[in-house]
Amino acid sequence: MREIARAAGVGQGTLYRRFPHKGALCRALMEDNFAALHDRFAVQLADCLEPALDQVAWLLTSLLDFTEANAPMLQAIGGPACEDRFRDPGAVRLHALLCGLLDRAVARGETPPLDTVCVADALLAPCDPDLYLFQRRDRGFAPERIAETLRALVAGLRAASPMAPARMVQDQALPAPAL
Repeated sequence: MREIARAAGVGQGTLYRRFPHKGALCRALMEDNFAALHDRFAVQLADCLEPALDQVAWLLTSLLDFTEANAPMLQAIGGPACEDRFRDPGAVRLHALLCGLLDRAVARGETPPLDTVCVADALLAPCDPDLYLFQRRDRGFAPERIAETLRALVAGLRAASPMAPARMVQDQALPAPAL
């Protein structure tokens, strides 16, 4: 914050009066990006004729792309000095949008009955910037691998029917965890 205040030509106290911590400043810097993302979601997801689970997969893939492009800023927003990022109005709207799509999938018979609130949490977890960066940096996962795995999870929600065949995913041998 000291460096930002110096670069902006204002006193550090002035900066802290407007932004109590770095996360609040990063949130303000990202506000236009968040608005554009939500507008994009609203336009793309307005088509109620498309299968809801296809829309879920598109939304999550788009969110992963957004996380890839903005992960350091998103991580700063959710840092320890910030209010709970899961209660952030944008996160609440996003969760509600995903729950609505999942409710639509259940209502249309695309998937069996689900606890849509819990499933939405589980599907959003890989988009969390801390987990995403851990997978990218520490595990060495490519963005495509993370996105494909998330799409496979969504595909796994499909109801067993001739209209929604199960998709086979080739298992990859992973080393056993160290105990």
